[in-house]
Formats: sequence, structure tokens, C-alpha cells
Amino acid sequence: MLQLPLPDDSDNPIKLADWLELYALISADSSASEGNLERALQRSGQYKTERIDALCAEVVSELGPRATAARRAYPFSLYEGVLSLKGNKEDFITYIFCLCLSYFGDKHKKRDQVFPRRLFEDLAALAAKNFLSGDSYRFAAPRKDVPSFKGALDKLCTRMGEGDRCKQQDTRSAQDDNLDVVAWRHFPDQLPGKLLLWTMRNW
Repeated sequence: MLQLPLPDDSDNPIKLADWLELYALISADSSASEGNLERALQRSGQYKTERIDALCAEVVSELGPRATAARRAYPFSLYEGVLSLKGNKEDFITYIFCLCLSYFGDKHKKRDQVFPRRLFEDLAALAAKNFLSGDSYRFAAPRKDVPSFKGALDKLCTRMGEGDRCKQQDTRSAQDDNLDVVAWRHFPDQLPGKLLLWTMRNW
């Protein structure tokens, strides 16, 4: 049985919607209903009946916009409060990864070879590249290709065709200066100046 969100998030419709989607992924029939959530909330003993009814309604309301926003990438069909997996889990890896990141967090565990934040940054770089139909670069540290801040900035300038490399200054203490991903799209003339997108870390 998938545990409900931790106490700090137990009254959060977004977290409870995450819980219901995960429940559908691990259930034997690949589905989850509003009733599953209602029974789980009742068993927890934390809520009065009125609050349970309200939370279930809020969760169903949260799921609709997710399906609309993700479109074909949304793993579930939603009908009368029932989530059903549309196909193979492997076809929706991107959504499922982000769902797990939202529910379980992005903290790296000691001796674990999986780094959730880095995976998300790699995914964000690929998504930004496809969104712009251009190119992208994951600037966030640590970087395997160019470990130093100056080297990474020089590489970014070269790939974008913008700027004249990094100015000569002390960058030894800089890692990425909170810059995660840069994406761009050249205009047909290939001259300096282009459509540009970047993301800054706020965690």
C-alpha cells in the first residue's frame, strides 16, 4: 500500500493527486479511483468526513488540467473519477519520472548512484531543445564535459555563436552561478541574436 503524503503535505490536493496517480501505476489493475483515495484518508484518521469529501473533489479537479497540459504524454485516462493507465508505463517515462520527483523529492541518498536533480536538468535541457526546435546546453554543475565555470562559459559562447569568450576574472569559486539550462534557436541568417531561453535554479 502506497503511503499517503507526509503530515506537512497530507492536506495538499496536489500531493494527493500525485498519490492517486502513483497508486494507479502500482495497482494490479493499473487503475485508481476517487474511492481508493477516500478509503485511504478515512483509514488515516486525520480528517472529518466533510474534509475528505472536499479533498477528493479537489484532487479530481487537479487531475483534469494535468491531462490537458500533458496531452498525449499523460499516462492515464480519467473518467468519472477513475484513473486508468493508457498503455505501457515505458511509454510515459518522462511524466512518471517527474511524478516521482514531485512526490518523493529530489534529495540524493548517500552511496546511491542516481542523482535526481541531474537527471531532471538533463531532461529539462532536452525538453527545451525540442520546444525551441534548436539547441541546448546543461550548464548546471557538476559537468562531465567541462568542469570549470570559465571553460563551460567559453563552450556555451562558442556553441551559441554569441560573445567573445569569458572575461578574464577569478572564477575559481563559481560552479554554475545558479544557471541550469540554456536553450537557443538561430534565425535563418545565422547572425548574432537569436531566440533564447534559460532556467535559473531556485532550490
